[in-house]
Amino acid sequence: MLDIRQLTYEFRSDFRLRLNQDLPTSTLRGALGYAMADVLAYEHSLPVERDKIELFRRYFAPSTSNGNGNRQDGVRPFVIRGGFTDPSQRSFTMQMLLFGQAAQLETLTDLVVERMATRGVGGGRHFGVPCRLRKLDSQPMDPHFPNDADRLLVDFISPTRIKSEGELCHRDVPFYPLAARLVDRFHELVQTYGNPDDRDWSGWRIATKQAGEAIQSLRLEGKATHARRRSTRTGGVCELSGFVGRMLYQGNFQPLSEVLAYLPFIHVGKSAPFGCGWCVLECVSSSTLRTDRPTTDSEPRSPSRCAKETAV
Repeated sequence: MLDIRQLTYEFRSDFRLRLNQDLPTSTLRGALGYAMADVLAYEHSLPVERDKIELFRRYFAPSTSNGNGNRQDGVRPFVIRGGFTDPSQRSFTMQMLLFGQAAQLETLTDLVVERMATRGVGGGRHFGVPCRLRKLDSQPMDPHFPNDADRLLVDFISPTRIKSEGELCHRDVPFYPLAARLVDRFHELVQTYGNPDDRDWSGWRIATKQAGEAIQSLRLEGKATHARRRSTRTGGVCELSGFVGRMLYQGNFQPLSEVLAYLPFIHVGKSAPFGCGWCVLECVSSSTLRTDRPTTDSEPRSPSRCAKETAV
């Protein structure tokens, strides 16, 4: 229904990469967009800078026109996330997840990321530091969530920006707004880039969200992050405030198992395409224990974890 391909790249430099400490991939937003514009402009033989910008907006900031989104910008077919892989912050691993039709564009994505490394990444006075690039992995993802789970541990490892009753969740993430936003995002991605089946999608969205109302929520640990980044290129401010921590949810997850399987991959909340809302799941029941956390040595580490390991 919604194919996912995960591509993993390593950026290395002789200098410290000045990426945002709370959400490193937020610094790559402009670099990704303009690298994409460069590659597409070359493919379409568009030498004029104005035409490149228009092409960038067409692919990078799609406009909602088919009713699938509730914002001015349409849903993007990717998520980028990552972290530093060494204490000196000269090495950075980025994962790029492509959804639906975009999962077939691996070759184009490789060209875009290569262009990013050539143009340079980073902010501040070291804006545009060229990097050596190495592609580490490419694999299709197989989302799965056990039907018999009755407890769910969610570790939010990057700022998660979800609203509940009109207010941004800072101290915790209640399950209902998390599930409601996940249902909407999954629906947008499937309808725009996937292969939707013939179910009554309107009824499915209502029923699935209602099932989330019965789930109990408990914060195990966590804190509010009050962070922002300023674009070196435009001077604009991007808010990164949200919740980072661990939540325990309890109840009957069977009606939600289909969408919960996609939570670690598609992210939810504001700025999800650029790394916010990154989480890992641990599903527990009387008969199964499943951990969806990556365990390879090449796993990108969040800035906070990298700092803790450095301190030790």
